[in-house]
Amino acid sequence: MKRVLMFTPYFLPRRRVGAMRPFRFVIHLREQGWEPVVLTIAAKGQQLTPREAELLKGIQIIELNPPFDRTLSSESQLKPYQVGEKKTAPKIKKSNSFLTRFDRNLPVDSWLLLFMLQYKKIIDLVEEIKPDVLYGTGDPWSGLLVPQWLAKRFKVPFVADFRDPWTLCKVRMHDRFSLSIALDKYFERKIVETADVVLFQAGKTEEKYKAHYGKQAKSTQTIYNSYDLSLMKNSKVEEANQDSRLKIGFFGKFRLMSPAKIIIDVLAEIKNSQGEIYKNIQVYSYGPLNEVDQKDASAGGVSAQFHQCDAVPLEHAATELQKYDILFLSTDTRRDEIIPAKLFEYFSAGKPILSLSPNPEVGELLEMTGAGVQFKIEDKAEIVALLTKCAEEKQQGKPISFPANLQPEKIKQFEACETTRELAELFDKLIESRG
Repeated sequence: MKRVLMFTPYFLPRRRVGAMRPFRFVIHLREQGWEPVVLTIAAKGQQLTPREAELLKGIQIIELNPPFDRTLSSESQLKPYQVGEKKTAPKIKKSNSFLTRFDRNLPVDSWLLLFMLQYKKIIDLVEEIKPDVLYGTGDPWSGLLVPQWLAKRFKVPFVADFRDPWTLCKVRMHDRFSLSIALDKYFERKIVETADVVLFQAGKTEEKYKAHYGKQAKSTQTIYNSYDLSLMKNSKVEEANQDSRLKIGFFGKFRLMSPAKIIIDVLAEIKNSQGEIYKNIQVYSYGPLNEVDQKDASAGGVSAQFHQCDAVPLEHAATELQKYDILFLSTDTRRDEIIPAKLFEYFSAGKPILSLSPNPEVGELLEMTGAGVQFKIEDKAEIVALLTKCAEEKQQGKPISFPANLQPEKIKQFEACETTRELAELFDKLIESRG
């Protein structure tokens, strides 16, 4: 069987968005004739769920142990709150601490130091594994740079999965020294020039890189993120929501890159212009609002409309999302080239989606699949009218007239087995072209 070394700094049981994309590839690659070997950073104190462990059975996962790990505190630990424990809002971490500023201004990222210290071990592993293809994913961006070095040394085809933009992102490069930015741009250019294929999870990101680098990028391709029915097969779909309130679900924690302010402002406008019906709209997220969001909600008089749920593993996503009437999608307005990964979890639930993402590609996917509707931030009056109407219908015990007409045959292309088939075909073409 052909073999691919997956250089994925973040991988389960590490609970980050970037860990799920390679995980879904890994558990389906053997179906496509490829044996994956995963090289990742150990996540101390985190564990696989029984279902995740079952799906990863027999797959070789090699972990590098870091001397310390400052990223774990920002991840979902899947630990429920203890009985009687108060759910408090997390404080926004200031970026002017020495360690945070040091991290931000290291070229590439601080994980590069770990990989450089263990580079001899990594080289020995590559010699032992003898992969037919090297796959790297970022961020962290060292997940692209290190396999680029290895591909050059061992003359193996290299796929660089950027997922989201690196130096071309409008929000990643702020508060950094000019030298750090210059070095990042140098390393990114080297990766783009030497990778056999540069991979993205959104067509808009691919377009941005092709426009910037032109012919320097040998080949680019978009493979979307996915949802995984095999991961969810043990989930039981609950009965439909019979509550008279309109329940809006946000599958994640509101944060700077996925702001709550947008929906806070909409609810405040409904309160001011439509009267008491705003009380019939409830928003649920998986983590408490931060201090800034709490202040905004309080100022708008809509704090009581927001509720915090405990984190759940993705294998229960379809079950969990059945609780809601509408699923909400929010992205930082400056990030108009990304597709939030939770969109694909929403596809698996079959519930209508309300998107306020600035990326028009999200709206195109919603229209193609019939899964929901996207508005621009400035369309506040239309959003207010839609949610008010849905809340009134729910209060009256009627089905909500949300503009969605799900097309299952269109949704199917975003299953993990389908996106993994695309990746395996890409690998096959690469080794065929190398003879």
